[in-house]
Amino acid sequence: DGSTLALNASDITLTNTGDAYETIVFDGDRSGAGATTGKLIGKWNGTATGEIQFNSGTDTTNKDDGTIVFRTAAAGTLVSALTIEANSNITVEAGNLFMDGTAKIYYYGTGADDEYMYSSGDDMITHSGRNHYWIGDNGYFVYSSTGYVARDEDDTGDLGTGSKRWDDIYATNGTIQTS
Repeated sequence: DGSTLALNASDITLTNTGDAYETIVFDGDRSGAGATTGKLIGKWNGTATGEIQFNSGTDTTNKDDGTIVFRTAAAGTLVSALTIEANSNITVEAGNLFMDGTAKIYYYGTGADDEYMYSSGDDMITHSGRNHYWIGDNGYFVYSSTGYVARDEDDTGDLGTGSKRWDDIYATNGTIQTS
C-alpha cells in the first residue's frame, strides 16, 4: 500500500506514497469509566512538559464514548488544561483563554432564538434571539425591536461615572424619568 515506518534517534515518521493517510491507534480494553486508553507525552530532559490523553467515557457497556484531555506542566507537574468532552463540550480547566486583539470567537445557533458570541479586542459581546447583550463587564443590556435600550435588571448600574461622563444626550424633549 506504499506505507513505510521509519525510526531513528529523534523521529518516528509515517509515510504513505499513495493516495491515503496514516493512522496511530491506541486501543485499550479498559473496564472503567475515565480510564486512559492512550497518551502522547512531551518531555524535556526526562521531565514531562505536556500531554494529550485519551480517556474512556462513561458508557462502559458499549465503550463508544470518551474524552481528550490536554495537560501542561509548570515546574514539572502536569495539570489538566483543556478537556474535550464526549458531547463535544470544551472545558478550559486551568488558566485563561487568551486571544490577541484581532481574534474572534463565534457561536451561532440554528433556531429562532439564535445566539452568538464574539470577542474583539477588550470587549466581549453576546447576543441571543431574546435581544440580550453583554458588553464588557458592565452587565446585560436589552435592545428592543420596539426601539429602546435598557438594563436587563431594574435599578442596577449607572450611565457613566463621576470621571467618565457623557458629553451630549440628544432627545426630542427635556424630560428625565426617575421612576
